[in-house]
Amino acid sequence: MEDPEYKILNALMDFVAVPEELQLNSTLCGYFNKILSFWLIKRPGQMIKYLSQHESGLNDLVDHIYLNSSIIDIMIRICCV
Repeated sequence: MEDPEYKILNALMDFVAVPEELQLNSTLCGYFNKILSFWLIKRPGQMIKYLSQHESGLNDLVDHIYLNSSIIDIMIRICCV
């Protein structure tokens, strides 16, 4: 989160930047959920700043929302922050 270019977070968000037709691995979605949830709890201001600057990440999450409960959980956490 200290990197102004958000290299690690961009690489993490690439996980959901796949076409809607492709199924996401549910185990990997669980790990994805844990990492983003941790950052949303520990650094909510920076995460909201990142998500507002990179709206494509939110769009990718919404594209996969019906596939997995982990994605739904992330969206709920984002809305609560």
